[in-house]
Amino acid sequence: MDDAREVAVFDLDGVLTRRDTFTLFVVSRFRRRPLRVALVLPLVPLMLLPATRRWAITAAVRISLIRLTVAQYQAEAAAFARELAATPGALQPGCVEQARAHLDAGARVVFATASETALARALLDAAGLPDAELVASRLVRAGRGWQVALHNLGAEKPRQLAAHGVRAPWAVAYSDHAVDLPLLRGAEVAVLVNASPAFLGLARAELEGEVHLADWPAG
Repeated sequence: MDDAREVAVFDLDGVLTRRDTFTLFVVSRFRRRPLRVALVLPLVPLMLLPATRRWAITAAVRISLIRLTVAQYQAEAAAFARELAATPGALQPGCVEQARAHLDAGARVVFATASETALARALLDAAGLPDAELVASRLVRAGRGWQVALHNLGAEKPRQLAAHGVRAPWAVAYSDHAVDLPLLRGAEVAVLVNASPAFLGLARAELEGEVHLADWPAG
């Protein structure tokens, strides 16, 4: 049976948080293990080149997760998420309040994010949104290391939402970045969070639905 409730879709990084959540997690692991930084330094120039950026970032992530079991990763990700949620200024209360308002009105609230599932789930729970649904990127343990099983970014978000049972059009979608235009196209109302002039101009040129602005300061 189809779920007839109104749907509100939220990006996470830049909408709930000010910064990229998974990047913060990876950096925190390198800070606690400085010897691994030497392994990553040769990758830094490659991160600056479009042709090699994704490969270099993936390699850095794998280095940061060396020797972690699945259980250890999930525990560390959850602990980091709780710490981040408790950090002043890390979350945007406007997002929490808006998501809660949708939930209290009986809507489905779904966070569609490129961040990793365990990390994002723990962050939503710590932010007071345990009843929000989640569609996120996935990592898998492969041999002695880790690899990306799903990168939920750009055009992948609408596909993964559909697989989750959330098909366009949805009532409203919130994002801070033009990479989410495929997501925003599926919304009757697109809400641009702390939007740059370039993002605003692009959205108004490409989106057929209503375009609204939200200015959410960090808490």
